[in-house]
Amino acid sequence: MEKTIREESGIGWGFKSGQLILTDKNLYFIRKGEKIVSIFLGSITSIKCDRWDNASYLSVYYLINGKEEKVKFNHNKLMDYLVLGKLGKLAQLKDSYFIDWMKSINDARFNKDERRTDHYSVADELKKLNELLKEGVISQSDFDSQKEKLLKITL
Repeated sequence: MEKTIREESGIGWGFKSGQLILTDKNLYFIRKGEKIVSIFLGSITSIKCDRWDNASYLSVYYLINGKEEKVKFNHNKLMDYLVLGKLGKLAQLKDSYFIDWMKSINDARFNKDERRTDHYSVADELKKLNELLKEGVISQSDFDSQKEKLLKITL
């Protein structure tokens, strides 16, 4: 069973507003009870905080069938502050908001969340990755890349 690590409403993806949920296994974007985006944490290659036109975005890069994809989230409250002219509040939030999310996601990816009660095992993670490889969910190169990352964690 997945354990929720962090969740927040008021997150935007495209022109849709919904909820961003981070579990110990996946990152979800949910709108009206429907999972719109589902990203396996083991497939994430990098996370960046981007800026465009005075707005902040969280860009998550991940592998799917050997190809890197990108999903970009924004925070609707940040956009509301911009539209409503609450620039002081915007300045406080925009620089740190997604940096905190980035840290939370990376902690979950590399099993650094202190709230977790299960014990991290590289062998278990490799078995999970191998199952995904056998099922065709990830490619051999995805498997090799994630395996290398897991083995570096233990050094």
